[in-house]
Amino acid sequence: MSAHSRRPAEPYLSTTATPGSSGAGGAWLPPAAHRVAHARRLALAAALGAAALAVLALAGWVTGALVLTSLVAGQATMKPDTAVGLGLLAAGLLAAVSRRGGRRTRIAGLAGASAATVIGVLAFLRYLTGAELLADDLWRDRAAALGDWAPAVMAPNVAVAMALTGVALLLLLRRRPGWARTAQAFGLVVMMSGLARLVGLAYRVPELERFGPYSGMALPAALCLLLLGAGTFLARPTEGWTGLLAGSGGTALIGRWLLGTAVIVPPILGWVRLTGQDLGWFDPRLGLGLLVAGDVSAFLIVGLAVLGIAARIEGERARAQHTVRELVWLRTLMDHTPAAIYMKDLAGRFLAVNATFARMIGRAPEQMIGLTAHDLLPRATADRLREHDLRAQSGGRAIQADTVLPLDDGVHEFLTTLVPLADSAGTAYGVCGIATDVTERAAEQRERDRLQRRFADLLEAAPDAMVIVDGHGMITFVNAQTETLFEYSRDELIGAPVEMLLPAEIRDTHRRHRRSYTSHPRMRPMGAGRPLRGRRKDGSAFPVEISLSPLETDSGVLISAAIRDITTRERAEQRLAELAAMVESSQDAIFAQTPNGIVTFWNAAATRLFGYTSDEIIGWPWTRLVPSDRLEEAKSLLTRLRAGERIDNVETVRLAKGGRPVEVELTFWPLLDDEGAVTGIVASCRDISARKHQQAALHQLYEQQRHIALTLQRSLMTQPPDLPGLATARRYVPATGGAGVGGDWYDLIALEGGRYGVLIADVMGRGLEAAAVMGHLRSAAHALAKTGMEPERLMAALDDLTCDLPERLVTCCYLVIDPEAGKLTACSAGHPPALLAAPGEPARRLDLPVNTPLGLGQGGYRQAVVGYPRDALLALYTDGLIEIPRVDLDARIDLLAGHLRADGGGLEEEAERLLSALLPDPAAHDDDVTLLLLTLPAGSSPPE
Repeated sequence: MSAHSRRPAEPYLSTTATPGSSGAGGAWLPPAAHRVAHARRLALAAALGAAALAVLALAGWVTGALVLTSLVAGQATMKPDTAVGLGLLAAGLLAAVSRRGGRRTRIAGLAGASAATVIGVLAFLRYLTGAELLADDLWRDRAAALGDWAPAVMAPNVAVAMALTGVALLLLLRRRPGWARTAQAFGLVVMMSGLARLVGLAYRVPELERFGPYSGMALPAALCLLLLGAGTFLARPTEGWTGLLAGSGGTALIGRWLLGTAVIVPPILGWVRLTGQDLGWFDPRLGLGLLVAGDVSAFLIVGLAVLGIAARIEGERARAQHTVRELVWLRTLMDHTPAAIYMKDLAGRFLAVNATFARMIGRAPEQMIGLTAHDLLPRATADRLREHDLRAQSGGRAIQADTVLPLDDGVHEFLTTLVPLADSAGTAYGVCGIATDVTERAAEQRERDRLQRRFADLLEAAPDAMVIVDGHGMITFVNAQTETLFEYSRDELIGAPVEMLLPAEIRDTHRRHRRSYTSHPRMRPMGAGRPLRGRRKDGSAFPVEISLSPLETDSGVLISAAIRDITTRERAEQRLAELAAMVESSQDAIFAQTPNGIVTFWNAAATRLFGYTSDEIIGWPWTRLVPSDRLEEAKSLLTRLRAGERIDNVETVRLAKGGRPVEVELTFWPLLDDEGAVTGIVASCRDISARKHQQAALHQLYEQQRHIALTLQRSLMTQPPDLPGLATARRYVPATGGAGVGGDWYDLIALEGGRYGVLIADVMGRGLEAAAVMGHLRSAAHALAKTGMEPERLMAALDDLTCDLPERLVTCCYLVIDPEAGKLTACSAGHPPALLAAPGEPARRLDLPVNTPLGLGQGGYRQAVVGYPRDALLALYTDGLIEIPRVDLDARIDLLAGHLRADGGGLEEEAERLLSALLPDPAAHDDDVTLLLLTLPAGSSPPE
C-alpha cells in the first residue's frame, strides 16, 4: 500500500516532544473535551442569533416596522438583501457546526455560503462600477414609503464582510487539512468589522460606522457580523488557531489570558473614560491618565500571571528534556526494532511513530505527526484501527488485536498490542500500539491449520470409526462414526483409556498387546486370526475389524485405529451360506452367468431339468440351451439385462441335453456393483410343460362353454322386428370378460290404435342364470304388452313375476308411444333415465316418477304422460353405457345428453357416434351395453 497523496495536516507534536509536555519548544497538547464542546455550543448559539436578527429585519420590511430593521430609532436600517445574505450565512454556519448532518446538510450549507458570497461581491461591485447588480431600486419605493432616510443599498463594509464570511464557511465546509486556520482568520476580520461598528456606537464615533462617504453599517448587521465571525472562529475547535487556544498545555493557557485581556480590558476602560468625562467626573487629561493607568495595571497583572505560568512551563520543560535524554536510547531502540510502534492521542492523531512504522506507510516520521489513520490508509482499514483504539481506551487495559494492512509489497498481517496511556493523575491522553508483522507466521499457521482440518475432515468422513490414542493408551481423537458406533459422546471419550471400548474380560490382555505394539509400531491389522469384539456404552458387545497405523507427530508417536463393525458382514456371510444351501436345494433351476452370457453357477435342480452337470455346463455360453429359432430372443434378453433391467416371467423354450425341447418360465435379475454396473446375471428357470398342457385343456373347455352360452343368449334375445312408421337404431355390445352372457334386452311391440310399445331392461348379474331370467321376463313382458296394459300395471305384474325368481333384481323402462296425440306414456323401475332431444335443442332427461327396481315386491309403480315435438329423438340404454369405476353417474348421463342431437342425421351414424364418445375402448369394457335410438313419429304437442 502506498501512502495517500493527501496534503498533511498541521503537525501537532514534533518528533522529539513527549505527551504531557507544554510550553516552549512548540509542544502542544490536544484540546480538552469540555472546551471543545463549549466552543461548539457557542458557535451554534452565534449561528442561531445571527439567523434570528436576519429574520427580524426581513419581518420589519414586510410588516413596515422599521424599528425591527435598525433596533434603535434613528439608526441605519439593515437592507433586505443584507438580511437575506446574512441569513444564508447563518444557515451555512449551522451546517459547518453540525456534527450529525449528512451529505445533504453539507450541500445545503455550501449552497447558502456560496449564495451569500455572490450577494456580497455583487454589492461591492456596485460601488466600483455604479451598476445596479442587485436590483436595489425594487426596495427604494418601499423604503421611501416607510420613511427610511438611508439609501436602499448595502454598506460597502458589510458587503466585504459578507463575502469574507462566505469564503470562510466554504473553506470550513470543504473540510480540507490546513484550511481551518485561513477560515478562522477571515472570521476574526469579520468579527472585528462588526466590533468596530459597536465601538463607534458606544464611543459615539460615526467614522467607525462607514467607509468614507458611503452608507453606514446598520446595528443589526454589525451584531450579525460579530456573531458570524465569532461562530466561524469557533466552528472547528480542534483545528487551527482555535485548537491552539483550546489546548490543555501552558501555551494555550497563556494565549487565553493574553487574548482575553486584550479584547476585554481596553474597550471597557475606554468606555469608562468617555462616560466619566461626559458626566463631568473628570476632565479629558485626568481621563487619559486613568485610561493609561488602568491599561498598565491590567497588563501588569496579566504579565505577572504569565510569568508564573512561564516559570512552571520552564520547570516542566526542564523535566521533559531530562526525560527525553533518558529516553533517547528507547527512541533508538524503537527505530531499529522490526515492530511498528506508534502513539496516538484520544482523537486518533499520531503523537509519535518509529522509523519502522513510517517506512511501512511510505512517509517520513515527522510527516505523520498530527495525522490520523484516515489520512494515511483506506477508509475500511482506518475504521478497523480506530475501533481497536477505542476498545483499548474504553477498557482501560492492554488488548491484542489482529490487523491487516495493505502495503506496497502486498497485504500484511500484524498482531498489535494496544496499551492505553494516562498521565500521573490517571487521566487518559492516548494509546500506544506495538504491531508485529506475523504475515509469514500466520501463513504457516494457516497451512498447518488447513492440513489439520483436512486430516480431521478425512477422519470425520471416514466410513469407519477412527480412534487416535497416545503412547499411554489415552484417547486423543474420535470421529463422529466412533460416537455412533460405541454410543459415547466425544467429550466422554477424549482423555479416557482406549480399553473402555473393549469388553472387560480382554482389557488386561489388550494393555499388554498395546505396550508391545507401541515399542515396535507398524501398520498391520489387529488380532489377525482372532475374533475381536467391541463394547458399547450400554455394555453390549459386537464383532469388529481393526487396522492399526502409527502417526509420527511433534509430541511423539500416536496410534490410529480404524474400527469397522462387521456385524452385518457376519450376518451376511451366515445368510449367504444359508442362501447357498437354499439355492442348491431349490426345486427351480437356478444358474448364474457373466454379462457376456458365460455360465458361472449351476444348481442341482438345473441338472435335473436340462440333464447337464455343473462340470459340463459351467464355462460354456448359455446359448447352448437356446434353440436356433430363439437366438434373437436370447440376444434381446441379454441386451436388456446388460442395461440393468430385471425381466420377469418370460415363457419360452430351451433345449435339454440331447436336444430335447423344454417349455420353461424364466426370471432374470442383474447383479450390480456399488456404482450400478452389471457384474453378473442370475436366472431362475421353471419347467412349465405340464402347466401348458393343463392351460390348453382349460382353454378348449372354456371355448366350448362360451360357444354354448352365446348360442343360448342369441336364442333368448332375438332381434325385434322393425315396426312400420318407427325408425330405430339398435346397438348391443357384449362384455369382453366372463362367459360373454348378460341380462340386457329390449323389445318393440306394435299396439292397437297405431301405438308402439318400447321396453328396455337389464337383469343384474351375469352368466347363464342372468340370461335365463332375461328370457323368462322378456317373454312375459311381450305378452303383457300385447294386451294393451298400461305401463304402470305392466311394471307391477313384472315385479310380482320377478319376486318368484331366485334373488334377482331387474331395472326396466316401458313406454307407450301415441303418434296421433304426440305423447308417450312411460314408467321406469329404477332404470337409467331416458333422454329426449328436440330438433335444434339440447337433449333432456324425461321427467318420470322414481320407482324401485323389479324384484323388491314393494309395488306402487307410477307412470307419467309426456308430450314430444315432431322429429324428436328418444334414447334408451342400459347402465353398461354410463357406468365407469370412480366416475359420477350423473356426469356420464350429462355427457351422453351432450352428444345426443336430433339434427336430422341418420340414426345409425348417431348410434355409432354416441358409442365412440362414451366407449372409446369397447375391448376394455366389462359389462353388456344396449343402446336404442328412436325417431318419435308425428308429434305436434309441445313437450310437458
